[in-house]
Amino acid sequence: MAHESQYFLSFGERGEAGKYCLRRNNYEKKPDEWNTLDLICFNGKSLHIVNGEVVMVLKNSRYINENGEEIPLTKGKIQLQSEAVELFFKGIRIKPIKSLSNEYINYF
Repeated sequence: MAHESQYFLSFGERGEAGKYCLRRNNYEKKPDEWNTLDLICFNGKSLHIVNGEVVMVLKNSRYINENGEEIPLTKGKIQLQSEAVELFFKGIRIKPIKSLSNEYINYF
């Protein structure tokens, strides 16, 4: 669960926390209601916000290429997906930002 007082754990193939990040609270709405997801990415940092609640904070996101090198995830494609259920999207907006707002900067 994202909170300003938490320290960062590394997760992934070489991470101290294993390969997966699990949520502590569920902020999703009832099955017949729409959820809102805000994904804010800036300078290698990201915030995942579900219905106004910050649920995950990432920094130094990267992947390991075929040569075993860590490559920063600072640009590239956006993938929208769901695991194990049908998913519908509406009102998708993508816009550039020049900085993180004061509301979110404290998570880092």
